[in-house]
Amino acid sequence: MIRWTRSVFLGGHDLQACLRAEIVRRWPEAQYPFHLEVLGEETHSAFEVHVWSDTGIHIFQEAIPKSSPSREDDATIAAALHTIELALGEAAREKLGVNRAWTLRPKELL
Repeated sequence: MIRWTRSVFLGGHDLQACLRAEIVRRWPEAQYPFHLEVLGEETHSAFEVHVWSDTGIHIFQEAIPKSSPSREDDATIAAALHTIELALGEAAREKLGVNRAWTLRPKELL
């Protein structure tokens, strides 16, 4: 059985744990057959989101949080989740070989 990873390398331990838990909750492996990875050195500047499969799909998106420093973690989480959603849509279109909006029916991808 293939394991689809959900990895977060961004910010402190608490931010990583919170973001990873939300990613796992929103996009379970069984329904979203892609690896998901969030990478960055600082949470208040741009960071990377990668979505890929073992079949040659690799989507890279840049996420830029929009917030004041006092709400930095919330903005980082929101930017990461939004960017993952966009990247998954692009990956699904690539996998399905069509150029239309993904209707979020992940079982079609299996």
